[in-house]
Amino acid sequence: MKILGLLILTTSVSLFTMGCSKDSGPTSSRKICLSDEEFQGIRGGTSVLNEDPLTKKVVLLMFEKGEELGVCTGTPISSDVVLTAGHCVAEASKMVAVFHSSLACSSGFNIDRDSVEVVEKKLHRDYRMSSFSGSPKNDLALVKLKSAIPADYEISKIYNGTDTRTSDTVTLLGYGVTVYEGSDSGYLRTVTKSYRDDIVKHDDKVQISQRDSGVCSGDSGGPVFIDVNGEMQILGVNSYVTGGDRSELCAEFGYAVDVTKYQGWIFNTLYELR
Repeated sequence: MKILGLLILTTSVSLFTMGCSKDSGPTSSRKICLSDEEFQGIRGGTSVLNEDPLTKKVVLLMFEKGEELGVCTGTPISSDVVLTAGHCVAEASKMVAVFHSSLACSSGFNIDRDSVEVVEKKLHRDYRMSSFSGSPKNDLALVKLKSAIPADYEISKIYNGTDTRTSDTVTLLGYGVTVYEGSDSGYLRTVTKSYRDDIVKHDDKVQISQRDSGVCSGDSGGPVFIDVNGEMQILGVNSYVTGGDRSELCAEFGYAVDVTKYQGWIFNTLYELR
């Protein structure tokens, strides 16, 4: 079992002094943007370009944890609030939401232009790490942004659990790595799964079969989308994965928090953040 938040580098550079610069060097006070070769995403998925409508449904959450920087994924559920996994914010200090499909230099990414500071975090009151399994419980959080999401970004609905699905397709989006212990996070990718064949709901979890494709480290907090009357709605929030040895992590099952079981907490907390 492995939770999906991902630490991507160790640095003494603050999130708020990072940015893309062609003349940045190893000793520059600004962190150079990342090369295309280093950054892919969801395991077995396909790349999502910045102009793709899917890009406008999720954000990359970059956070400081000590002197390390980490990556998670989140979904806007109001004009200035993003839904993500609890373990992404539990020990995070500074955090920004990035509105771009890639951290690569060639993509045109610039953190000054393409990011918004997180000013408040609300971790689920009963969030904890299980002493038995080591997996996170009640693994949800909301983060409030300093300013509104860009006008071309979308606000996603929480699936109510009763409306009829109108497609068997389940869509996963995330900025994570393609293999466990990989170094290719920071680039948005997507994969589709079959609700009938790949999804099992039990208790407060959505279990995802990871054969051939699925989520991995860095995809934490990202959405499991289902189609309801032609609209993509959030069924789950990615939390952790299981596998055999370390080489097989991310290749067995992924687990997402079933948001239909947490609607009360989500909407009450959203009201508190107004």
